[in-house]
Amino acid sequence: MKTIYLLESSIQHGAFQMRLDQWLAESLERIGVPSDSIVLRLYQWSPPAISIGYHQRESEFDLERLNADGIDLCRRATGGRAVFHIEDLTYSVVMKATKTNAEHYADIHQALRLALKRLGAQTEFQKRQADFRARYEKPESLSCFTASARYELEANGKKIVGSAQRRFATTLLQHGSLMLSPKHKTLPRYLLLDERAKRQMEIDLDEKTTSLAETLGAVPTYDDLKRAIIFGFETIFDARTESLDLSTLPFADALTAHS
Repeated sequence: MKTIYLLESSIQHGAFQMRLDQWLAESLERIGVPSDSIVLRLYQWSPPAISIGYHQRESEFDLERLNADGIDLCRRATGGRAVFHIEDLTYSVVMKATKTNAEHYADIHQALRLALKRLGAQTEFQKRQADFRARYEKPESLSCFTASARYELEANGKKIVGSAQRRFATTLLQHGSLMLSPKHKTLPRYLLLDERAKRQMEIDLDEKTTSLAETLGAVPTYDDLKRAIIFGFETIFDARTESLDLSTLPFADALTAHS
Protein backbone atom coordinates (compact mmCIF):
# COMPACT_ATOMS: atom_id res chain seq x y z
CA MET A 1 0.00 0.00 0.00
CA LYS A 2 1.23 3.48 -0.89
CA THR A 3 1.92 6.11 1.73
CA ILE A 4 0.64 9.66 1.59
CA TYR A 5 2.91 11.94 3.58
CA LEU A 6 0.77 14.82 4.86
CA LEU A 7 2.82 17.98 5.27
CA GLU A 8 1.04 20.84 7.02
CA SER A 9 3.22 23.93 6.84
CA SER A 10 0.71 26.21 8.56
CA ILE A 11 -0.22 29.69 7.36
CA GLN A 12 2.69 31.42 5.64
CA HIS A 13 3.35 34.18 3.11
CA GLY A 14 3.11 33.42 -0.58
CA ALA A 15 6.80 33.36 -1.46
CA PHE A 16 7.41 30.74 1.25
CA GLN A 17 4.55 28.54 0.08
CA MET A 18 5.59 28.66 -3.57
CA ARG A 19 9.24 28.04 -2.79
CA LEU A 20 8.37 25.02 -0.64
CA ASP A 21 6.23 23.47 -3.37
CA GLN A 22 9.03 23.87 -5.90
CA TRP A 23 11.69 22.61 -3.49
CA LEU A 24 9.69 19.47 -2.75
CA ALA A 25 9.33 18.80 -6.48
CA GLU A 26 13.05 19.31 -7.04
CA SER A 27 14.07 17.31 -3.96
CA LEU A 28 11.59 14.41 -3.80
CA GLU A 29 14.21 11.77 -4.57
CA ARG A 30 16.50 13.15 -1.85
CA ILE A 31 14.18 13.66 1.12
CA GLY A 32 13.95 10.00 2.09
CA VAL A 33 10.38 9.06 1.19
CA PRO A 34 9.66 5.88 -0.80
CA SER A 35 9.59 6.35 -4.56
CA ASP A 36 5.93 5.32 -4.84
CA SER A 37 4.74 7.68 -2.11
CA ILE A 38 2.87 10.96 -2.38
CA VAL A 39 3.65 14.18 -0.53
CA LEU A 40 0.42 16.07 0.08
CA ARG A 41 0.46 19.60 1.45
CA LEU A 42 -2.49 21.60 2.76
CA TYR A 43 -1.89 25.26 3.42
CA GLN A 44 -3.25 28.78 3.60
CA TRP A 45 -1.86 32.24 3.03
CA SER A 46 -1.08 35.19 5.28
CA PRO A 47 -1.22 37.88 4.14
CA PRO A 48 -3.64 37.15 1.30
CA ALA A 49 -1.80 36.81 -2.00
CA ILE A 50 -2.26 36.68 -5.72
CA SER A 51 -0.16 33.95 -7.29
CA ILE A 52 0.61 34.30 -10.97
CA GLY A 53 1.63 31.72 -13.55
CA TYR A 54 5.25 31.13 -14.41
CA HIS A 55 5.03 33.16 -17.64
CA GLN A 56 2.54 35.80 -16.49
CA ARG A 57 3.66 39.44 -16.29
CA GLU A 58 3.73 41.34 -12.99
CA SER A 59 3.19 44.53 -15.01
CA GLU A 60 -0.45 43.48 -15.44
CA PHE A 61 -1.11 44.11 -11.74
CA ASP A 62 -1.64 47.28 -9.73
CA LEU A 63 1.29 46.98 -7.32
CA GLU A 64 0.43 50.23 -5.54
CA ARG A 65 -3.06 49.05 -4.70
CA LEU A 66 -1.81 45.60 -3.70
CA ASN A 67 0.68 47.17 -1.29
CA ALA A 68 -1.94 49.52 0.12
CA ASP A 69 -4.30 46.62 0.82
CA GLY A 70 -1.54 44.39 2.24
CA ILE A 71 -1.77 41.74 -0.47
CA ASP A 72 1.28 39.84 -1.72
CA LEU A 73 2.07 39.08 -5.34
CA CYS A 74 4.09 35.91 -5.93
CA ARG A 75 4.98 33.67 -8.83
CA ARG A 76 4.20 29.97 -9.10
CA ALA A 77 6.52 27.37 -10.59
CA THR A 78 3.54 26.20 -12.64
CA GLY A 79 1.71 27.80 -15.53
CA GLY A 80 -1.79 29.16 -15.76
CA ARG A 81 -3.22 32.51 -14.74
CA ALA A 82 -3.71 34.52 -11.56
CA VAL A 83 -5.36 33.06 -8.44
CA PHE A 84 -6.45 35.24 -5.53
CA HIS A 85 -5.66 33.30 -2.36
CA ILE A 86 -8.04 34.88 0.10
CA GLU A 87 -10.17 32.56 2.21
CA ASP A 88 -9.16 29.49 0.25
CA LEU A 89 -7.48 26.18 1.03
CA THR A 90 -4.54 25.31 -1.18
CA TYR A 91 -3.31 21.78 -1.78
CA SER A 92 -0.16 20.56 -3.46
CA VAL A 93 0.78 17.06 -4.57
CA VAL A 94 4.35 15.97 -5.28
CA MET A 95 4.84 12.46 -6.61
CA LYS A 96 6.78 10.41 -9.12
CA ALA A 97 5.18 10.84 -12.55
CA THR A 98 4.04 7.43 -13.78
CA LYS A 99 1.19 8.47 -16.09
CA THR A 100 0.43 11.25 -18.52
CA ASN A 101 -0.13 14.71 -17.07
CA ALA A 102 -3.84 14.48 -17.94
CA GLU A 103 -4.21 11.14 -16.14
CA HIS A 104 -2.55 12.47 -12.98
CA TYR A 105 -4.71 15.58 -13.22
CA ALA A 106 -7.85 13.43 -13.37
CA ASP A 107 -6.77 11.19 -10.47
CA ILE A 108 -6.02 14.11 -8.16
CA HIS A 109 -9.28 15.83 -8.99
CA GLN A 110 -11.15 12.58 -8.44
CA ALA A 111 -9.69 12.52 -4.91
CA LEU A 112 -10.83 16.11 -4.37
CA ARG A 113 -14.25 15.26 -5.78
CA LEU A 114 -14.66 12.51 -3.18
CA ALA A 115 -13.53 14.93 -0.48
CA LEU A 116 -16.10 17.51 -1.50
CA LYS A 117 -18.82 14.86 -1.68
CA ARG A 118 -17.98 13.83 1.89
CA LEU A 119 -18.45 17.48 2.89
CA GLY A 120 -21.85 17.57 1.16
CA ALA A 121 -20.86 19.31 -2.09
CA GLN A 122 -21.79 17.58 -5.32
CA THR A 123 -19.30 18.35 -8.09
CA GLU A 124 -18.68 17.20 -11.63
CA PHE A 125 -15.75 17.16 -14.01
CA GLN A 126 -15.49 19.71 -16.78
CA LYS A 127 -15.62 17.43 -19.82
CA ARG A 128 -14.22 19.81 -22.44
CA GLN A 129 -10.84 21.48 -22.72
CA ALA A 130 -11.03 25.25 -23.19
CA ASP A 131 -9.08 26.87 -26.01
CA PHE A 132 -6.66 28.61 -23.67
CA ARG A 133 -4.45 29.99 -26.43
CA ALA A 134 -7.38 31.94 -27.85
CA ARG A 135 -8.68 32.83 -24.41
CA TYR A 136 -5.33 34.21 -23.21
CA GLU A 137 -5.53 36.86 -25.92
CA LYS A 138 -8.43 38.45 -24.03
CA PRO A 139 -7.56 40.81 -21.14
CA GLU A 140 -10.32 39.39 -18.94
CA SER A 141 -8.56 35.99 -19.05
CA LEU A 142 -5.99 37.12 -16.46
CA SER A 143 -7.83 35.13 -13.78
CA CYS A 144 -7.39 31.35 -13.59
CA PHE A 145 -10.98 30.96 -12.46
CA THR A 146 -12.70 32.45 -15.51
CA ALA A 147 -12.26 29.20 -17.48
CA SER A 148 -12.19 25.50 -16.61
CA ALA A 149 -9.82 22.90 -18.02
CA ARG A 150 -10.82 19.29 -18.64
CA TYR A 151 -11.14 17.32 -15.38
CA GLU A 152 -11.37 20.44 -13.22
CA LEU A 153 -14.18 20.44 -10.68
CA GLU A 154 -17.36 22.43 -10.97
CA ALA A 155 -20.31 22.75 -8.60
CA ASN A 156 -23.60 23.66 -10.24
CA GLY A 157 -21.69 24.37 -13.45
CA LYS A 158 -19.27 26.78 -11.75
CA LYS A 159 -15.56 26.25 -11.10
CA ILE A 160 -14.76 25.60 -7.43
CA VAL A 161 -11.18 24.26 -7.65
CA GLY A 162 -8.43 25.63 -9.89
CA SER A 163 -5.20 23.69 -10.41
CA ALA A 164 -1.93 23.78 -12.32
CA GLN A 165 0.89 21.29 -12.76
CA ARG A 166 4.47 20.94 -13.93
CA ARG A 167 6.97 18.13 -14.30
CA PHE A 168 10.44 18.35 -12.81
CA ALA A 169 12.35 15.53 -14.55
CA THR A 170 10.41 12.46 -13.34
CA THR A 171 8.55 14.28 -10.56
CA LEU A 172 5.09 15.83 -10.85
CA LEU A 173 4.02 18.95 -8.98
CA GLN A 174 0.33 19.78 -8.99
CA HIS A 175 -1.19 22.41 -6.77
CA GLY A 176 -4.48 24.23 -6.68
CA SER A 177 -6.99 26.11 -4.59
CA LEU A 178 -10.41 25.29 -3.23
CA MET A 179 -12.35 28.51 -2.74
CA LEU A 180 -13.96 28.73 0.69
CA SER A 181 -15.68 32.09 0.23
CA PRO A 182 -16.55 34.42 -2.68
CA LYS A 183 -13.79 36.92 -1.81
CA HIS A 184 -11.61 35.70 -4.70
CA LYS A 185 -14.05 37.48 -7.00
CA THR A 186 -12.53 40.84 -6.02
CA LEU A 187 -9.41 40.03 -8.09
CA PRO A 188 -10.24 42.58 -10.86
CA ARG A 189 -9.67 45.38 -8.35
CA TYR A 190 -5.93 44.65 -8.54
CA LEU A 191 -5.50 44.45 -12.31
CA LEU A 192 -4.32 47.20 -14.63
CA LEU A 193 -7.22 46.86 -17.03
CA ASP A 194 -9.64 49.34 -18.49
CA GLU A 195 -13.05 49.52 -16.85
CA ARG A 196 -14.76 47.49 -19.59
CA ALA A 197 -12.33 44.58 -19.19
CA LYS A 198 -12.58 44.74 -15.39
CA ARG A 199 -16.34 44.66 -15.56
CA GLN A 200 -16.24 41.68 -17.94
CA MET A 201 -13.97 39.80 -15.56
CA GLU A 202 -16.29 40.59 -12.64
CA ILE A 203 -19.18 39.14 -14.64
CA ASP A 204 -17.13 36.07 -15.59
CA LEU A 205 -16.06 35.43 -12.01
CA ASP A 206 -19.62 35.76 -10.76
CA GLU A 207 -21.10 33.56 -13.49
CA LYS A 208 -18.36 30.94 -13.74
CA THR A 209 -16.97 30.48 -10.22
CA THR A 210 -18.27 29.47 -6.83
CA SER A 211 -17.07 28.59 -3.34
CA LEU A 212 -17.89 26.20 -0.52
CA ALA A 213 -19.72 28.97 1.33
CA GLU A 214 -22.00 29.49 -1.66
CA THR A 215 -22.40 25.76 -2.33
CA LEU A 216 -22.93 24.52 1.23
CA GLY A 217 -24.20 27.66 2.93
CA ALA A 218 -21.30 27.51 5.41
CA VAL A 219 -17.54 26.94 5.46
CA PRO A 220 -16.34 23.67 7.01
CA THR A 221 -13.65 23.81 9.67
CA TYR A 222 -10.05 23.19 8.65
CA ASP A 223 -10.10 19.84 10.47
CA ASP A 224 -13.21 18.76 8.57
CA LEU A 225 -11.61 19.82 5.29
CA LYS A 226 -8.43 17.95 6.13
CA ARG A 227 -10.24 14.74 7.08
CA ALA A 228 -12.30 14.84 3.89
CA ILE A 229 -9.27 15.42 1.67
CA ILE A 230 -7.31 12.62 3.35
CA PHE A 231 -10.30 10.31 2.80
CA GLY A 232 -10.43 11.24 -0.89
CA PHE A 233 -6.73 10.69 -1.50
CA GLU A 234 -6.55 7.45 0.48
CA THR A 235 -9.51 6.09 -1.48
CA ILE A 236 -8.35 7.02 -4.97
CA PHE A 237 -4.68 6.16 -4.45
CA ASP A 238 -5.28 3.09 -2.21
CA ALA A 239 -2.95 4.59 0.37
CA ARG A 240 -2.53 5.27 4.04
CA THR A 241 -1.56 8.65 5.49
CA GLU A 242 1.35 9.57 7.75
CA SER A 243 2.33 13.00 9.00
CA LEU A 244 5.51 14.57 7.70
CA ASP A 245 7.16 17.24 9.84
CA LEU A 246 8.74 20.09 7.90
CA SER A 247 11.40 20.50 10.59
CA THR A 248 12.80 17.07 9.64
CA LEU A 249 13.48 18.22 6.07
CA PRO A 250 16.46 20.36 4.97
CA PHE A 251 14.17 23.04 3.57
CA ALA A 252 15.40 25.80 5.88
CA ASP A 253 18.87 25.57 4.34
CA ALA A 254 17.40 25.76 0.84
CA LEU A 255 15.26 28.74 1.79
CA THR A 256 18.28 30.57 3.19
CA ALA A 257 20.31 29.81 0.07
CA HIS A 258 17.47 31.07 -2.13
CA SER A 259 17.14 34.36 -0.24
